Amino acid sequence: MDRRITRRVLSAAMVATAAELSTKMALSQSTPATPSSTSLPDTPAGRQLQWVLDVINGVAPMPTEQVIGDHFGNDFLAQVPAAQLISVFVRFASQSTGAQVVEIVGISTPLLLDAIIEDGGEGHVKYVVSIRVEKQSPNKISGLLFQPYSDTPLATPSVASWSDVTTTLISIGPIMALHAEELTASGEIASIEETNPRTGLAIGSVFKLYVLGALATQIEQGDLSWKQELTVTDELKSLPSGVTQIEIAGTKLTIEELSRRMIAISDNTATDILIDAVSRSACEEALGTLGNSVPDRNIPFLTTREMFILKLGGDPDILQRYAVKDEAGRREILAEIAAAPLPALTADSIPTTPVEIEQVEWFATAPDISKALAWLWSKGAEPGLELVREILTINPGVEFDYSAWKSVAFKGGSEVGVLAFGWLLERNDGRTFTLTGGVNNPEKALPEEAIIATASGSFSLLAAVE
Repeated sequence: MDRRITRRVLSAAMVATAAELSTKMALSQSTPATPSSTSLPDTPAGRQLQWVLDVINGVAPMPTEQVIGDHFGNDFLAQVPAAQLISVFVRFASQSTGAQVVEIVGISTPLLLDAIIEDGGEGHVKYVVSIRVEKQSPNKISGLLFQPYSDTPLATPSVASWSDVTTTLISIGPIMALHAEELTASGEIASIEETNPRTGLAIGSVFKLYVLGALATQIEQGDLSWKQELTVTDELKSLPSGVTQIEIAGTKLTIEELSRRMIAISDNTATDILIDAVSRSACEEALGTLGNSVPDRNIPFLTTREMFILKLGGDPDILQRYAVKDEAGRREILAEIAAAPLPALTADSIPTTPVEIEQVEWFATAPDISKALAWLWSKGAEPGLELVREILTINPGVEFDYSAWKSVAFKGGSEVGVLAFGWLLERNDGRTFTLTGGVNNPEKALPEEAIIATASGSFSLLAAVE
């Protein structure tokens, strides 16, 4: 369950960095080009972002504190005073020469939007602006962030040997596993690297592969379809990561869209809506279908909302009882909390140390993750299920070397003390590999960036396999 705060749910205070970023961007250089503009959507988020750009470009007057109050929510202004916001606008306006939207990126909703902005001045500097607005009219801005953008993808760092990878991962956490293999044309598995293959890892949002598997099975059987619409309800809403939790109850989204969100941005609410559609029991069956070797540790198959209520709900007795109960006892506890409210997500409520990650989580071995990816990749080659491959490759997790790899499928997962990863890499010569594993530490948080950098650094080892 990926609780790391992404740029889509950054706090309002992050806009305070915009002045510093604008200075850096004004000094940076990229390949000169003539900006090619695109229109912002006519949504609450799109209209507010257009106003921001109009101020930066001098089309709209520099706002007074009263106008700032008309456009920014009270919670935002409690963190970033109006006077500070005005100084940010002044700084941007003084350095901008016709900033234009060149691309809408990510998965937008009426209340959330990411766009690539290019300045028309010398250097044609690009940056990403992310905006979030309140649900209620007049949809005031609740989050705004500017970040530098580069057109040039950076390849993952290379490592010299598999021992370098395993030595580093072992030094990071007491529980780790790593698995690399080639998926041959004949369907046989050619093992390349194997460390602790029987270790059951807490895998966080990697569990969403099993939801996608259950969904693919029901679409194949004709019970569901990609274009079928499902309804967002308050009862199914979860906490970030993701964006679907801020959709208005009653909003209808297709299974295709929900699936994209579930995998590409690890959307928890989209996941829970899909679990409700396919059923908990179907997800439990998918554990076996996709080759999970520790299904008992995953049954009952938890929704993300249930996981949040258990771990953040404020009742440690429920969590401790759940941790020690058998399957029947756990199902009884889930019935107890079925009507429990969703915990509030605040800076104080987010754990800084691991919470029962050895007992209350989703689990798989490193080879299990590989089997799940291989199963899904194979299904994605069948008529009517082509979207499975497309969904898996929307977000590769890291930048990669396009000269070596044709496509990269990915799903990762984390919570405090947990980092798991699963890549399926299709090489340009047609050979396909998986790289899966993770690190757990029941005592303290993990350096997640270091783990991902080390693991993805071994892409170069797979690229060199003869």
